[in-house]
Amino acid sequence: MKTLVKSFIAVLILIVPFIAFAQGKYQMDPEEKAQQMTKHMYAELDLSKDQMKEVEKINLDHATQIDNVHQEMQGLREKKFDEMKKLRAAHEAQLQKVLTEDQYKKLILMQRCNKMPMNRQKDCRNDFRGDRKKGRM
Repeated sequence: MKTLVKSFIAVLILIVPFIAFAQGKYQMDPEEKAQQMTKHMYAELDLSKDQMKEVEKINLDHATQIDNVHQEMQGLREKKFDEMKKLRAAHEAQLQKVLTEDQYKKLILMQRCNKMPMNRQKDCRNDFRGDRKKGRM
């Protein structure tokens, strides 16, 4: 009986930190967000090295601005969403200057796919990925 109780306590000690971390909101800093966005865009849009450098700068600037808006406007939901909408539009305009027409169209399609329900996203992604190998990053 004692070994059963000890085993149960040991399992709880191991599991509780994972549960606590999963419930907490881990937020990436702007640099991590920008790197992740750039990495994803590089893989999906087949960016050149020059495009990647410019896109990375644009994404870092955008992620920093978004983070600032989140911090400044906590609790001011409506103002926050209006400001975020303006920032997204500016971000799109900057990216459109760097990307080719085909790359930009592909980006728009990717964004639309991300807004779909999870069960339809896979089919949508296959549409813009074509015959490429899955899992490329």
